[in-house]
Amino acid sequence: MGSVAKVARLLGSYGRSLFIPTPIQIAIQVTEACDIKCTYCPRDQASGVALSLDDFLIILAKAKELGAGYFNITGGEPLIWEPLIPALSASNQANFPVFLSTNGFSLDDHLADELGSSGLDVLNVSLDGISKSQVSPKTLEAHDSDFTDRLSYLKQRYGVRVSVNGVITNQNVDQVQGLIDYSRDYKFKLSLGLAVPDLASSMTKPVIPKLPKDVREAIHSAFKSGILVEPLDYFINPYANCYESKKTSICIDPNMDINYCYRTKGRTEINIKDLDQRTFTEYLKGFKEHSQICNPFCVANCLYLSAYSRKHPLRTLRVLVGSK
Repeated sequence: MGSVAKVARLLGSYGRSLFIPTPIQIAIQVTEACDIKCTYCPRDQASGVALSLDDFLIILAKAKELGAGYFNITGGEPLIWEPLIPALSASNQANFPVFLSTNGFSLDDHLADELGSSGLDVLNVSLDGISKSQVSPKTLEAHDSDFTDRLSYLKQRYGVRVSVNGVITNQNVDQVQGLIDYSRDYKFKLSLGLAVPDLASSMTKPVIPKLPKDVREAIHSAFKSGILVEPLDYFINPYANCYESKKTSICIDPNMDINYCYRTKGRTEINIKDLDQRTFTEYLKGFKEHSQICNPFCVANCLYLSAYSRKHPLRTLRVLVGSK
């Protein structure tokens, strides 16, 4: 995150949240459409609902009004969202840091240049393994031979921070070492999350993958060296208090409605157009009630890392702004 103004916005939002309820992170599901299907994904890809550019600009204005720190753009698959580049450019002009999560299959040379030129800060690329996996089609070998070169180009030419995001189950534990080695070789950040069950229909405790000793040691070493975002404890005891962990973030769906969580489809009656300091406080009250009836066995790494960030704010801020 090279812009001083963007870092200042992020730090200012964090400081503001210590005294005033503030959504440091605004996660925006810009489209429900996706070009692949993963076994663990809860999103409704059939509807194809998507934000317009005007919708996004309204969100941007509201984010500035509420003192938000950064956007996390998700989908569906955001690279196939038509207004992506003008939306990134508008955010850049407003000095709003943008993290974008993608499967990367639509990333070609031209789009890489467009993403870099538009001021994208962080590209989170989903890879669930290096070689073929039962978990999802998102493996390195499924991409063309120039894929890694494009990621490196974005990092070197435009200063975009590249992070590899993987979902770990018992079916692909053997891929962990490869993901760590790949991230280390190319100096990418790495985030590994446990697969989350459908929380809306089941209160069943999820199966935590059994990590062999060598994998546990590799995870611990990768965390200590600054490559891996999650500490080893996440893969052993991944539970955290939902409300306390995520009260500084909101999720917005393609209808511009605020959700408590994408995983549970916990929609609120609040539209982003109506959000202000008073309604955000009301949202937090509803979120607290929702978190008490939601599945206590959620193992989402976003939840764990939110809790971890509250205990280790300096490390978290270093990760957010891009320093080790």
